[in-house]
Amino acid sequence: MKIWNKLRGIRGIEWMMPLALLVLVMLVMLRENEGGAQNTAIEARLAQALSWVKGAGEVRVVIYDEDDEIEGVLIVAEGAEDLRVRLEIGEAAHAVLGVELERIEVMDMKEE
Repeated sequence: MKIWNKLRGIRGIEWMMPLALLVLVMLVMLRENEGGAQNTAIEARLAQALSWVKGAGEVRVVIYDEDDEIEGVLIVAEGAEDLRVRLEIGEAAHAVLGVELERIEVMDMKEE
């Protein structure tokens, strides 16, 4: 505490700690956003490719990763109520991402 009190006596030092903390938080957020942007691009490309599967219709993809390793993939497709379409979409995602089939979930898209 004595050191802190001495440091507070220095003009402007009370703003340095919150400022340093803010900068640190911003750096962490920027780093996380870089990975998020990469995932968004991969998700968009995969969704487009999966929509080419016969009967798939509109497709949306969400990839969950942790430490640059894919933990799970959620694919929502209009035609996923058809078992054949569901299986083909899952197999295609497995082939492209190299993720075990157990980590890929294909679901039917709700009607709007």
